[in-house]
Amino acid sequence: MESANSKDSIQVEAGNWLLLQDAAKWARWLAIAGYLFLVGLVYLGIRSANTLLFLPIKDPAIRELAAATCVGAILSCLFLYFPFRWLYRFGSHMKKAGQEANLSSLTISLICLRAFFRYLAIWLFLLIGLYVVFVSITGVASMLKWGAQ
Repeated sequence: MESANSKDSIQVEAGNWLLLQDAAKWARWLAIAGYLFLVGLVYLGIRSANTLLFLPIKDPAIRELAAATCVGAILSCLFLYFPFRWLYRFGSHMKKAGQEANLSSLTISLICLRAFFRYLAIWLFLLIGLYVVFVSITGVASMLKWGAQ
């Protein structure tokens, strides 16, 4: 029977621990780049809202483009914030776990990594599903000779 002490500890070889630390470093850099991308999206959304609200534009196509860009930028920020946050938390907690040999930081970092990959998998399956629906609809439309003649 194992003792409670050996159940709560994790044994990682030095080379594998260095690989985990390297992955954490790259995850933090990727998250920082993602945050900078989000700042650019917020700027794009603000500029589009400014164009929409304060500039006297009569052309409805330009107004619709500005509105779509504003909404798209804001929605993209909402959907992309959490994956970047989870990556950054993975990196920072893994670094803390490496420096202090803290098991709870290791657990938190792996939970954040799991959340990131779960979110990524959900979006991937959603996009694959939308692709299948699109291909099915266009295939049926092609067989029925819908569209331009």
